Amino acid sequence: MLFVVGIPCWGSSFEDLEADRSSVVWVEGQIMGDMVLGAKGKLTFLFMDRRLCDVARVDRGNLPEWLTWNLQYETVARKGKREFFLLRYEAIKNWEFDPTEIKIGGYKLKMSDVVSRKDMINVGPLSSGTVATLAFSMPRSLLKPGRSLEMAYGEWTTDWIVPRR
Repeated sequence: MLFVVGIPCWGSSFEDLEADRSSVVWVEGQIMGDMVLGAKGKLTFLFMDRRLCDVARVDRGNLPEWLTWNLQYETVARKGKREFFLLRYEAIKNWEFDPTEIKIGGYKLKMSDVVSRKDMINVGPLSSGTVATLAFSMPRSLLKPGRSLEMAYGEWTTDWIVPRR
């Protein structure tokens, strides 16, 4: 049995929890069944609630380095009644990335919401094949469990349901 900070997590692997806490937005992509055509970029949002962060720390050796390395931003991200997100983004074609084009549930991300080191953020023109990660926070009040939120980058969107704790 796995214990996370004194709480038993029967059958809660990182992958099980991640499924409800992630959402993908395709920039300029047209989804046709299992295929995506013409996308310039792929943005994978990962809601790093306390439960997922705790499991990630326990399962650290089996997770990608980009994810475990960014766990260092959790404490800063949670200050002031805020929640922690990671964004893994990839340029499939040459593309210009601007974090202020991100909206979650109508909340438009500001550069002050970004908790990643500013000198480590890959923004602006991205070459095809560029993959990067951005850690940010947003107000907890917008993330009511069970609520459906629109995740957006510019005009490209997808729906995501805030997981129940």
